Amino acid sequence: MRTALYDRHVGLGAKMTDFGGWEMPLWYSSIIDEHMAVRRDAGLFDVSHMGDLVISGPDAVAFIDTVQTNHFGKVEVGGMKYCHILNEDGNIIDDTIITRITEEEYLMVPNAGTTPKVLSWLREHSEGFDVSIEDRSEMFCVALQGPKAAEVFEAAAGAAGDMEFFTMRRMAIDDVDCMVEASGYTGEQGYEIMGPPEGAEAVWDALMEAGAGHGMRPCGLGARDTLRLEKCFLLSGQDFDSDRTPLETTYDFVLKWDHDFIGKDALLAQRESDDFDRWTAFMIEGKGVPRHGDRILKNGDPVGVVSSGGMSPMLKVGIALGYVPKDLTGTGTKVDIETRTRTLDAVVVEKPFIK
Repeated sequence: MRTALYDRHVGLGAKMTDFGGWEMPLWYSSIIDEHMAVRRDAGLFDVSHMGDLVISGPDAVAFIDTVQTNHFGKVEVGGMKYCHILNEDGNIIDDTIITRITEEEYLMVPNAGTTPKVLSWLREHSEGFDVSIEDRSEMFCVALQGPKAAEVFEAAAGAAGDMEFFTMRRMAIDDVDCMVEASGYTGEQGYEIMGPPEGAEAVWDALMEAGAGHGMRPCGLGARDTLRLEKCFLLSGQDFDSDRTPLETTYDFVLKWDHDFIGKDALLAQRESDDFDRWTAFMIEGKGVPRHGDRILKNGDPVGVVSSGGMSPMLKVGIALGYVPKDLTGTGTKVDIETRTRTLDAVVVEKPFIK
């Protein structure tokens, strides 16, 4: 599958790669150059492979509160929340952002690889609710991220970019009707801009032209991964794959216990037991780069597995995330990480790696 911006990526010389069945840009110049551009200036990503599910109807709020962990009863039109969709065992099917478009209409953005699963799950559990669930995943989405994102956005849109974080508004960019959300997956200021596929190239071109004088670069999935790793953002299908709960990921801030949702009873039991591994951050002491699947050892015994790992372009040191028992999660705890070629000394640090 290809997004509406495929020709633009090829024209810019992108290194293309398969990502969940999508042919996406991995990098244009280099992962490190693009990573640093986002941290220092601005970067532009094509994230049109993400899903777009519109849930509408008189029971939309009640339905949404049932199938995910956060509480949307008091979310105003234009508001957004990050949340987890769980199975009955409390394990995360997917993490998603939901936006309230109108009083009875919501946009849910699942991850690319889980969109079919989430769509099926929603429809399966919609019985008894007066709701409609539509797949609008043909929409384009580009993410403008970085300290200079507001300057680039204002130059391209001709409108102020001073939006409050996790809010949405509609506006035209180069005559294309867009939904603009103040959000992102890099830990930097920025926007995710969505619209009809036929308007993708016009919006991309307008943003690229506006960013030319601000150090902005087109960025691929490689930099997107290293940026989110430094900020300790979960990656669906890697840090969880219907096998971890929000308590285990330490994302318990998404859990609003004042409403009923699928998986709540299982989480209450897990919280009561307090007997579960925690998603923990590790920094390598010395040289070496940990990778997904590496074993975490304590006194030579396996205690966990690295779910995400790599080299931090900002810190210039290897970093990793993985699940270990509670008694090994304290800051300063020493462990070893067993790579394919050698064993690395590592220490537990506070999340995120980049403050």
